[in-house]
Amino acid sequence: MANPKVIHVFIGYDPREDAAAQVCKYSLQKHATVPVKVHMLHLKKLEDDGILWRPREKNASTQFTYSRFLVPSLMNFQGTAVFCDCDFLWIDDVAKLVAEAKPHKGVYVVPHERYGYKPKTNTKMDGKAQTFYPKKNWSSMMVFNCGHPRVRTNLTRKHVNQESMQYLHRLEWVNKKDIGYLTPEWNWLSGYYEEIDMRPKAIHYTDGGPWFDDKDIPEEMGIDSWREVDYGELWLEYKKEWTLADKDQKREIRNVELPALTYSDAHKKYFQDLENILLDPNNIYELGSTLDQFIKDIKAHKTRGVVGVSDMEELSELLKKKGFKWDRLVDAFVKGAGGIICDWKTVLDNPKDKRPLAFRGISKRHIHQYCVENSRDYYFIDTGYFGNQGKNKLWHRITLNDLQYCGELRDVSSDRFDKAFGYTNKFKTGSKILLCPPSDKAMKFYKEDLDTWMEKTLAEIKKHTDREVVIRLKAPRKQRVYVNTIQEALNDDIHCLVTYNSIAAIEALMEGVPAIVLGQNAASSLCSNSLSKIESPYKPSEDQVYYLLCNLAYCMFTQGEILDGRAWHLLEEWYSK
Repeated sequence: MANPKVIHVFIGYDPREDAAAQVCKYSLQKHATVPVKVHMLHLKKLEDDGILWRPREKNASTQFTYSRFLVPSLMNFQGTAVFCDCDFLWIDDVAKLVAEAKPHKGVYVVPHERYGYKPKTNTKMDGKAQTFYPKKNWSSMMVFNCGHPRVRTNLTRKHVNQESMQYLHRLEWVNKKDIGYLTPEWNWLSGYYEEIDMRPKAIHYTDGGPWFDDKDIPEEMGIDSWREVDYGELWLEYKKEWTLADKDQKREIRNVELPALTYSDAHKKYFQDLENILLDPNNIYELGSTLDQFIKDIKAHKTRGVVGVSDMEELSELLKKKGFKWDRLVDAFVKGAGGIICDWKTVLDNPKDKRPLAFRGISKRHIHQYCVENSRDYYFIDTGYFGNQGKNKLWHRITLNDLQYCGELRDVSSDRFDKAFGYTNKFKTGSKILLCPPSDKAMKFYKEDLDTWMEKTLAEIKKHTDREVVIRLKAPRKQRVYVNTIQEALNDDIHCLVTYNSIAAIEALMEGVPAIVLGQNAASSLCSNSLSKIESPYKPSEDQVYYLLCNLAYCMFTQGEILDGRAWHLLEEWYSK
């Protein structure tokens, strides 16, 4: 395979081994004959961006235990990418490694057991018990063919967040014939391969390294045995080179100053912090713009504007104790879009201000009514259409002048959906009706009584079918994401889901269950809208569902995307068409 113009390398990042990660990056770029784009897999950022939502593994020795398997989706399932643990030192050209990858293989690894590898110690770097299992350390360095059919199908973000450690680390997501094998020189386990007649090209300090502080070393291991490892002096030489180079780079960054801005000190600090994170020594920040363009973007911030509406009394006591004054998502939206945040009284006291209002939650019926009656634009923020199976809500929908996006579907890229989610379900057959009533808050918004709606709907269902009806009332979030999840309910012999405006209709389509929606709903175009169709509800094609999901992915965002303005830019583009 010919070398690409740019090689993407993902390094598993653990803050306890920051020095190792930085030297690893330096060594990669030092020997590379083509440009190497290095991506650090920061666990917190992946969690904040809604990419990784599975609970952290208590017994995991590193923070990148699972994140390594996100590499193909982070590459949008295109091209070749390399992953390595942070405790690697590259002493040869990574382009040579990529050149060994053939397009018919899904992943390339070093099969260590074939070369006599077995752990020498019973303790890992964090003091946890060392275990030996088939394919151990194979996944510590992988070359992914990101577009391989098995990889695209079995390493979606949904799979990475739900499948077992065994499934992921033992490469059960590919067939044996899809695995390509490399020689140990590309994953040279320090202290294990002395008798093999090969020259290492990438050293893996799997049993310790010179970067560890005394406090990080398990007492039973002994400081010397843990730090003084094979090739340890070589690593220290590379560290010295990196330190000198890093000082030069930091000097360039420190000399960059933002122009005077008419913002509060808090906003100035926000932008300065953002610049320090994104800017590199070549004055190119991560999104691809020059520093001049970056500054223009900051200046443009003040020309935009929304009025975020939030009241402290609506916050939970816990948030109040933590010092929050405003709803966090509304606050983030204002920071990303520009404008102000205030309480409802301030809005009413300033009727001449015609900037769009931004508010969160269906309980804000009074704000919605005000906007409708006064022809004032508004941005409605609420739970995302899908992707919130975990403890925290990672995805949030934002809609202009509506509660859900019910507009025309558009020809959009599948990149946002493919990077964060997965969809492979075909429509199933079942016998029962799953009734998902709206929440009491939703009914109050529409000036309806929940019990009355339930009674009428059940009576209407019985007119058209004698199937068993299972009622799933909307439990508190802490309960419904762990016990009797919507996914479990939909897979319990369900023929059809019935709801009013709940996003459960979208989740039903994703699980291969047709739906009937009786109110305004983003899934309306792919669902039946009358209970008379309950015996033969409309079943859209898989492509139709996928098309809808790709559209909705452009209408919902993580808190990080809302805060840094990406959500605002996408919304501006979306609603300007």
